[in-house]
Amino acid sequence: MYIQCCSFYTVFYTTHKSIYQLILIRINFQNISAFYFEYIDLFEKIINASK
Repeated sequence: MYIQCCSFYTVFYTTHKSIYQLILIRINFQNISAFYFEYIDLFEKIINASK
């Protein structure tokens, strides 16, 4: 789970650095798993829309 999360954020970071940085400011890393599951669908839509 943790590795998948990290790899997802790596992909997201390399494709959307500025957006990632804005989101990163708001992330409480203790809640990163909850954040990941709550927003993964949104992130996938953003990433897919940019392809």
